[in-house]
Amino acid sequence: MGKIACLWDFFQDKIVENVSRALLLGVMLFAFVEVVRRYFLGDTYIWYQDVAVYLTLTAVFIYFAITLKANAHIRLGLLVDYLERRGGVWKKAAATLEILAHSLSLVFCILFVWYGVEFVRVGVEFGRHAENADFLLLWPFYIILLVGFVFLIVEFARLLYAAVTKITVKGEA
Repeated sequence: MGKIACLWDFFQDKIVENVSRALLLGVMLFAFVEVVRRYFLGDTYIWYQDVAVYLTLTAVFIYFAITLKANAHIRLGLLVDYLERRGGVWKKAAATLEILAHSLSLVFCILFVWYGVEFVRVGVEFGRHAENADFLLLWPFYIILLVGFVFLIVEFARLLYAAVTKITVKGEA
């Protein structure tokens, strides 16, 4: 199990993170080109905004799980930290609250992917395009969103496992 976790961490830290960075850098460079075109030529690509928005969303979607793993996401930190500082039974309540939060988040992500598969199928079937970019099919972005949520499922499962292990193995919260 440790080897799989190391491979997953390598995949997330070296591949996914760099792909996300490259996408954001590409969007910034493309935005720079658009500003120059608008300033010097008085012209711009009408499809630029759609491409920029969807590429930015792609980078963010696949980066969700990395922020979760780095503990750089929105969480119940204020309440959990307060309860942990109080010690005793409150520390156990904080651990239980974290387990509940991770469980609910995991269930939400699983349901999102479960129902999202049908959304992708419909998107492929009807071939919806971006509003100003007829060449830009939207279903690949739907798939990327689901992939981002699958990455979140893995990370929430890891967090849930760590929280349950913390409360059961050590006998403390």
